[in-house]
Amino acid sequence: MFIKHRKMWLILYLLQLLFSFSSAVIYHLNDTEYEQMPPLFDLNVYDSCLRQTGGVYCVARFNLLDGQNNKLMNLIREYSDHTVKHYNHSYLERGICVTKSCKKFLKDRTLQKQVDLEEILEECLNETISRDYGLHVKLDNIYNCDKHGQTIQKDASDWLVALIITVLITMSIIGSLYEIFLNKVAREKNCWKGNQYLLSFSLNRNWKQLTRPTENPQLTKLRSLYSVKCIITFLMVIAHVMWVNSTGFTDNPHDFEKAYESTLYQLIFNGMMIVQIFFVLSGFLLVYNLSVHLENQLISWAQYGRILFMRWWRLTPSNAVMLAFTATWLRHVGSGALWRMRVADSVVADCRGYWWSHLLYINNYVLENRFCAIQTWYISADMQLFAVGIAVFLAIRSRSKILPLSLLLLLGTISPALHVWLQDLDGLVMMTPELYRAHLSDTYFLMHIKGHNNLISFVIGMATGYLVYYMQKEKKELFKNKILHYLTWCIIPSILCLFLSGRVHYADGERPHVAVRMAWASLHRLAMGGIAAFTIVSLVMRCNDKISNVLEWRGWMVPGRLSYSVYLLHINFIHVLLGSTTQLGHVSFYYMVIVHFGIVLISLMAALPFYLLVEAPMTTLMKNLASRHDRIDVKTK
Repeated sequence: MFIKHRKMWLILYLLQLLFSFSSAVIYHLNDTEYEQMPPLFDLNVYDSCLRQTGGVYCVARFNLLDGQNNKLMNLIREYSDHTVKHYNHSYLERGICVTKSCKKFLKDRTLQKQVDLEEILEECLNETISRDYGLHVKLDNIYNCDKHGQTIQKDASDWLVALIITVLITMSIIGSLYEIFLNKVAREKNCWKGNQYLLSFSLNRNWKQLTRPTENPQLTKLRSLYSVKCIITFLMVIAHVMWVNSTGFTDNPHDFEKAYESTLYQLIFNGMMIVQIFFVLSGFLLVYNLSVHLENQLISWAQYGRILFMRWWRLTPSNAVMLAFTATWLRHVGSGALWRMRVADSVVADCRGYWWSHLLYINNYVLENRFCAIQTWYISADMQLFAVGIAVFLAIRSRSKILPLSLLLLLGTISPALHVWLQDLDGLVMMTPELYRAHLSDTYFLMHIKGHNNLISFVIGMATGYLVYYMQKEKKELFKNKILHYLTWCIIPSILCLFLSGRVHYADGERPHVAVRMAWASLHRLAMGGIAAFTIVSLVMRCNDKISNVLEWRGWMVPGRLSYSVYLLHINFIHVLLGSTTQLGHVSFYYMVIVHFGIVLISLMAALPFYLLVEAPMTTLMKNLASRHDRIDVKTK
């Protein structure tokens, strides 16, 4: 009797387990089944709506509710439960011309009252959804409503930023004319003295600074790193261009969801790992440059604040000008059905409220700041790690480096794993459809962008700086090592394999165990940091002449020096593209490639004047101020 009961309970348990696995989530739908669901997005014609007197155009979110077709609603819920690869189909987003599409629901109500407007929108969409799909909708949120003749007014902050930009342009013109005048004097008198502060703004001088190779023979050995910065920046833009294809308001969201099965797209979705190379580069350059500097001048703790301030100044003027423009004039440079939703009421609004956190380089710890200059989280994290790196360098300069760097590496390894465990996060930022659509990800905001969680790669970079400097001083000849020669060819394949290994997090089925996620959060940073460190050693020590010759080409130098400006500016071009939407887009790899190259090209074109007018003169000005010399002597050629 007891055995029979045991068998019966075992059968019931297995049936329950089978039922839970087979019915809770729908992983795949064919196109016919997918078309049964209401379209996620729709946009009425925007321009013609607002050309009419009294025209009102609203962008809103509607939640789907049960109706006559509860079977369809169950399908929607179960399909949406697979959040890794699917949009949340239980809510719809619509751009509606209220005065046209909802005309018969106006009755005696007025669009000036918020309550009436909400009722009209809900009734309007309910008619279509109820008739075509047997479901109901409830208005959840009105993102924005645009009206005929409505414009965004310019305020005092707009004119203040315009004045600052005008002053920068004027100073560059004056500085350039001043240098021309001094060159004329120099030809007549064979020498001249000029004001170094004014000459900092000379376009000619800044152009020469951009295009002239470094004169320091030790730093010349690092010229291949310009190519690395170019390539990484180029690839980073791809990750941000994906927002164009995936934030929604497309006519084929199913195609984007199916892209998660594609190996090519998986390389892009997991490509955020590549930012770790930037941290390795930063740690490497910190140690290497300071080690070179120590050959001629001692560095003490008394100089800690000065070094940190010089780094802050190197980053801040360019960052501040970009932020100022984003918080003011960006909202005036375009229009469209999604302009307020994607630009004015999100990006611009956050920059107006949280600009100070960017200038203090703590914006990656301010959770409320979701949209303003999202790309600058890396700059803040790098600044935070730079402050730690200087202190470590000063503390261990005359001591053994292995133990303290090993302890820091251990700390950097434990930190992201603890976040995953304590906050139940993923092992890496999952680029899910809803992350793109709503910009919500606990893993991104609570772990990925925090400075301390990127300590692994920075410490690896510091160790690489010590290693390379030591090998150069000891005149090590790694180019004779055949093993390193062939391993250099494996750098790119190893990075691609690391990207593809992230597919484990996108697999159908249950979420990976917390232990797997903890290990992944630390180990993928460690692996990418190790690959980046080997890349630096291989290029600087010329382990493979063929690769080094290509990457040391002088043509990499100018775009490499422009990479900071490109990194700052490119995201605003993406915002303008997203906000200017007036009709549904179409997801395709070809379109993404065209947009990517277009964004890279226009960012480079904008980065050149930005560098000449802002980045170079501000950097040179501070160097001149720090030197405490009011005038410089310049000899004729």
